[in-house]
Amino acid sequence: LFRSARRWVERADWLGSRAPRMAVTGKLPAATGVSIVIPERDNPAELSECLAGAEEASRGVSEPLEVLVVVNGASARSYQKLRQRHPTAKWIFHPEPLGFVDAVNKGLRHARFPWIYLLNSDVTMQADTLLRLLPLRSADLFSVSSQIFYKDRSRFREETNLSALLLEDGLVTVHDRIPAGDGVTETFYAGGGASLFRASLLRRFARDASVYAPFYWEDVEWGWRARKLGFRNVFCPS
Repeated sequence: LFRSARRWVERADWLGSRAPRMAVTGKLPAATGVSIVIPERDNPAELSECLAGAEEASRGVSEPLEVLVVVNGASARSYQKLRQRHPTAKWIFHPEPLGFVDAVNKGLRHARFPWIYLLNSDVTMQADTLLRLLPLRSADLFSVSSQIFYKDRSRFREETNLSALLLEDGLVTVHDRIPAGDGVTETFYAGGGASLFRASLLRRFARDASVYAPFYWEDVEWGWRARKLGFRNVFCPS
Protein backbone atom coordinates (compact mmCIF):
# COMPACT_ATOMS: atom_id res chain seq x y z
CA LEU A 1 0.00 0.00 0.00
CA PHE A 2 2.76 2.46 0.94
CA ARG A 3 4.78 1.67 -2.19
CA SER A 4 1.68 2.24 -4.31
CA ALA A 5 0.94 5.55 -2.57
CA ARG A 6 4.56 6.66 -2.99
CA ARG A 7 4.46 5.94 -6.73
CA TRP A 8 1.22 7.93 -7.01
CA VAL A 9 2.73 10.90 -5.13
CA GLU A 10 5.90 10.81 -7.24
CA ARG A 11 3.79 10.76 -10.41
CA ALA A 12 1.62 13.67 -9.24
CA ASP A 13 4.72 15.63 -8.24
CA TRP A 14 6.31 15.02 -11.66
CA LEU A 15 3.14 16.14 -13.45
CA GLY A 16 3.05 19.28 -11.32
CA SER A 17 6.62 20.12 -12.25
CA ARG A 18 5.73 19.77 -15.95
CA ALA A 19 2.82 22.23 -15.72
CA PRO A 20 3.29 25.68 -17.28
CA ARG A 21 5.08 27.98 -14.89
CA MET A 22 3.62 31.36 -14.10
CA ALA A 23 5.28 34.40 -15.62
CA VAL A 24 7.04 36.21 -12.78
CA THR A 25 8.97 38.82 -14.71
CA GLY A 26 8.19 42.51 -14.53
CA LYS A 27 7.69 44.99 -11.73
CA LEU A 28 5.50 44.82 -8.68
CA PRO A 29 2.01 46.18 -9.24
CA ALA A 30 1.63 49.84 -8.33
CA ALA A 31 -0.73 48.94 -5.49
CA THR A 32 1.05 48.36 -2.19
CA GLY A 33 -0.10 47.67 1.31
CA VAL A 34 0.10 44.92 3.89
CA SER A 35 -2.52 43.13 5.99
CA ILE A 36 -1.37 41.61 9.29
CA VAL A 37 -3.58 38.55 9.94
CA ILE A 38 -3.53 37.08 13.46
CA PRO A 39 -5.32 33.76 14.14
CA GLU A 40 -6.26 33.67 17.84
CA ARG A 41 -7.92 31.17 20.18
CA ASP A 42 -8.59 32.07 23.81
CA ASN A 43 -5.22 33.64 24.62
CA PRO A 44 -5.96 37.33 25.34
CA ALA A 45 -2.88 37.84 27.54
CA GLU A 46 -0.34 36.93 24.86
CA LEU A 47 -2.48 38.53 22.16
CA SER A 48 -2.12 41.80 24.07
CA GLU A 49 1.66 41.66 23.63
CA CYS A 50 1.25 40.57 20.03
CA LEU A 51 -0.99 43.53 19.15
CA ALA A 52 1.27 46.00 20.94
CA GLY A 53 4.22 44.70 18.89
CA ALA A 54 2.25 44.84 15.64
CA GLU A 55 1.26 48.45 16.28
CA GLU A 56 4.85 49.37 17.10
CA ALA A 57 6.08 47.70 13.90
CA SER A 58 3.41 49.53 11.89
CA ARG A 59 4.40 53.04 12.92
CA GLY A 60 7.22 53.52 10.43
CA VAL A 61 5.37 51.97 7.47
CA SER A 62 4.36 54.60 4.91
CA GLU A 63 2.04 52.41 2.82
CA PRO A 64 -1.51 51.25 3.66
CA LEU A 65 -1.66 48.75 6.52
CA GLU A 66 -4.34 46.93 8.50
CA VAL A 67 -4.45 44.47 11.38
CA LEU A 68 -7.05 41.68 11.41
CA VAL A 69 -7.59 39.40 14.42
CA VAL A 70 -9.45 36.14 13.76
CA VAL A 71 -10.80 34.97 17.13
CA ASN A 72 -12.20 31.45 17.02
CA GLY A 73 -13.50 29.14 19.73
CA ALA A 74 -13.61 31.92 22.34
CA SER A 75 -16.15 34.43 23.61
CA ALA A 76 -16.05 37.98 22.26
CA ARG A 77 -16.53 39.20 25.86
CA SER A 78 -12.99 38.05 26.71
CA TYR A 79 -11.61 40.56 24.20
CA GLN A 80 -13.62 43.64 25.14
CA LYS A 81 -10.71 45.45 26.82
CA LEU A 82 -8.33 44.58 23.99
CA ARG A 83 -10.80 45.87 21.41
CA GLN A 84 -11.03 49.15 23.30
CA ARG A 85 -7.24 49.36 23.54
CA HIS A 86 -6.78 48.62 19.81
CA PRO A 87 -9.71 50.33 18.08
CA THR A 88 -8.08 50.38 14.64
CA ALA A 89 -7.75 46.59 14.46
CA LYS A 90 -10.46 44.62 12.66
CA TRP A 91 -11.94 41.82 14.75
CA ILE A 92 -13.47 38.69 13.22
CA PHE A 93 -15.23 36.31 15.62
CA HIS A 94 -16.16 32.69 14.99
CA PRO A 95 -17.86 30.77 17.83
CA GLU A 96 -16.41 27.36 17.00
CA PRO A 97 -12.72 26.40 17.15
CA LEU A 98 -11.06 26.45 13.74
CA GLY A 99 -7.93 24.81 12.43
CA PHE A 100 -5.00 27.04 11.53
CA VAL A 101 -5.72 27.20 7.82
CA ASP A 102 -9.45 27.78 8.31
CA ALA A 103 -8.73 30.73 10.61
CA VAL A 104 -6.23 32.07 8.07
CA ASN A 105 -8.80 31.77 5.28
CA LYS A 106 -11.32 33.79 7.29
CA GLY A 107 -8.72 36.52 7.66
CA LEU A 108 -7.81 36.37 3.97
CA ARG A 109 -11.43 36.93 2.99
CA HIS A 110 -11.37 40.28 4.81
CA ALA A 111 -7.80 41.35 4.00
CA ARG A 112 -7.60 44.24 1.52
CA PHE A 113 -3.95 44.45 0.58
CA PRO A 114 -1.63 42.51 -1.78
CA TRP A 115 0.77 41.34 0.96
CA ILE A 116 -0.17 39.34 4.04
CA TYR A 117 1.91 39.07 7.20
CA LEU A 118 0.71 35.97 9.09
CA LEU A 119 1.38 36.40 12.78
CA ASN A 120 0.71 33.89 15.55
CA SER A 121 -0.93 35.44 18.59
CA ASP A 122 1.94 34.28 20.84
CA VAL A 123 4.56 36.06 18.71
CA THR A 124 5.77 39.64 19.27
CA MET A 125 7.18 41.60 16.33
CA GLN A 126 10.22 43.82 16.76
CA ALA A 127 9.73 47.51 15.99
CA ASP A 128 11.62 47.33 12.68
CA THR A 129 10.23 44.00 11.43
CA LEU A 130 8.14 45.38 8.58
CA LEU A 131 10.72 48.00 7.66
CA ARG A 132 13.20 45.16 7.13
CA LEU A 133 10.84 42.86 5.22
CA LEU A 134 8.83 45.09 2.91
CA PRO A 135 11.78 46.35 0.81
CA LEU A 136 12.57 42.70 -0.10
CA ARG A 137 9.39 42.30 -2.16
CA SER A 138 9.93 41.59 -5.85
CA ALA A 139 8.05 40.21 -8.83
CA ASP A 140 9.36 36.66 -8.27
CA LEU A 141 8.86 36.55 -4.50
CA PHE A 142 6.22 34.53 -2.66
CA SER A 143 7.35 34.82 0.96
CA VAL A 144 9.80 36.39 3.38
CA SER A 145 10.20 34.67 6.74
CA SER A 146 11.22 36.52 9.89
CA GLN A 147 13.77 35.04 12.26
CA ILE A 148 12.12 33.54 15.33
CA PHE A 149 13.63 33.73 18.81
CA TYR A 150 12.13 32.01 21.83
CA LYS A 151 11.18 34.15 24.78
CA ASP A 152 13.22 31.72 26.86
CA ARG A 153 16.64 32.26 25.30
CA SER A 154 18.03 29.19 27.11
CA ARG A 155 15.93 26.82 24.97
CA PHE A 156 17.45 24.99 22.03
CA ARG A 157 16.41 26.82 18.86
CA GLU A 158 14.54 24.06 17.07
CA GLU A 159 12.39 26.71 15.30
CA THR A 160 14.16 29.63 13.61
CA ASN A 161 12.05 30.06 10.43
CA LEU A 162 15.05 29.23 8.21
CA SER A 163 13.91 25.92 6.74
CA ALA A 164 15.36 23.05 4.74
CA LEU A 165 13.77 19.96 3.18
CA LEU A 166 15.72 16.73 3.55
CA LEU A 167 15.31 13.11 2.51
CA GLU A 168 16.04 10.84 5.47
CA ASP A 169 15.75 7.05 5.08
CA GLY A 170 13.43 7.54 2.14
CA LEU A 171 11.13 9.92 4.01
CA VAL A 172 10.75 13.64 3.38
CA THR A 173 11.45 15.72 6.49
CA VAL A 174 11.72 19.44 7.16
CA HIS A 175 14.10 21.05 9.64
CA ASP A 176 14.88 24.56 10.78
CA ARG A 177 18.50 25.67 10.58
CA ILE A 178 20.43 28.05 12.81
CA PRO A 179 21.26 31.14 10.70
CA ALA A 180 24.95 31.43 9.93
CA GLY A 181 24.98 35.17 9.23
CA ASP A 182 22.96 38.34 8.84
CA GLY A 183 22.36 38.22 5.09
CA VAL A 184 19.04 37.48 3.38
CA THR A 185 19.11 33.90 2.10
CA GLU A 186 16.90 31.40 0.27
CA THR A 187 14.69 29.17 2.41
CA PHE A 188 12.50 26.21 1.52
CA TYR A 189 9.29 27.61 2.99
CA ALA A 190 8.15 30.40 5.30
CA GLY A 191 6.50 29.45 8.57
CA GLY A 192 2.88 30.58 8.85
CA GLY A 193 3.37 32.17 12.27
CA ALA A 194 5.78 35.01 11.45
CA SER A 195 6.17 35.59 7.70
CA LEU A 196 5.15 37.87 4.83
CA PHE A 197 3.30 36.33 1.85
CA ARG A 198 2.06 37.40 -1.57
CA ALA A 199 -1.71 37.50 -1.00
CA SER A 200 -2.82 36.31 -4.44
CA LEU A 201 -0.84 33.07 -4.20
CA LEU A 202 -1.58 32.53 -0.52
CA ARG A 203 -5.32 32.68 -1.20
CA ARG A 204 -4.91 30.17 -4.01
CA PHE A 205 -2.84 27.74 -1.94
CA ALA A 206 -4.81 28.04 1.31
CA ARG A 207 -8.15 27.11 -0.26
CA ASP A 208 -7.37 23.39 -0.20
CA ALA A 209 -4.78 23.18 2.58
CA SER A 210 -7.29 21.76 5.05
CA VAL A 211 -6.55 18.30 3.60
CA TYR A 212 -3.69 18.16 6.11
CA ALA A 213 -5.92 18.58 9.15
CA PRO A 214 -5.23 17.85 11.93
CA PHE A 215 -1.52 17.79 11.01
CA TYR A 216 0.48 21.00 10.60
CA TRP A 217 1.99 20.93 7.11
CA GLU A 218 0.21 23.74 5.27
CA ASP A 219 3.03 26.25 5.16
CA VAL A 220 5.46 23.62 3.84
CA GLU A 221 2.99 22.93 1.04
CA TRP A 222 2.62 26.65 0.26
CA GLY A 223 6.36 27.10 -0.09
CA TRP A 224 6.75 24.00 -2.27
CA ARG A 225 3.92 24.97 -4.60
CA ALA A 226 5.29 28.49 -4.95
CA ARG A 227 8.71 27.12 -5.87
CA LYS A 228 7.15 24.94 -8.57
CA LEU A 229 5.53 28.04 -10.06
CA GLY A 230 8.85 29.87 -10.21
CA PHE A 231 8.57 31.99 -7.08
CA ARG A 232 11.18 32.35 -4.32
CA ASN A 233 11.00 32.05 -0.55
CA VAL A 234 13.61 34.00 1.40
CA PHE A 235 14.63 34.35 5.03
CA CYS A 236 15.45 37.72 6.58
CA PRO A 237 17.53 37.17 9.74
CA SER A 238 17.43 40.83 10.78
